[in-house]
Amino acid sequence: MRTVRAAAFALALEMLSATPAAAASAPTCSLSLPSFQITYSPTMPPPIEAIGMLRVDCVTSSAVTVTVKLSPGISHDFAHRYLLGPHDRLAYALEDPLTGLTFGDGTAGTEYFSRTLVPGVQGTASAEQRLRLRIQPNQFVESGPYGDNALVATLEFY
Repeated sequence: MRTVRAAAFALALEMLSATPAAAASAPTCSLSLPSFQITYSPTMPPPIEAIGMLRVDCVTSSAVTVTVKLSPGISHDFAHRYLLGPHDRLAYALEDPLTGLTFGDGTAGTEYFSRTLVPGVQGTASAEQRLRLRIQPNQFVESGPYGDNALVATLEFY
């Protein structure tokens, strides 16, 4: 199994550890994560949400199973994720818009993305998963940039 974390350094170490013969036949996969842009005001009526697309692209000569898992982020708690701002915290959730389940790593009642991809004639395969960012209503916070810089995505493929 090969694991790629959302950090270039970890990806570089993974690629350097492969032997040239193994690297030629092994699949290579990349992960694209959504960038959510949302303007929040405490007086906005619910739902306050944005939809983004997670995408996995692979170059492979045979079927490859891919999984994508997300960490709980800065809160260390999937059920109580928050974005950190200049002086406040803004509660949010990352969900599968079809099931409403929290997107995570398969623990604590969360779900994660897992697919078996079969390459086409060009030797490529891809899959997508919609994600919903939902901001909890009625939070009285200061205006400014908010983010969860501890949210880590892990891509595994084999």
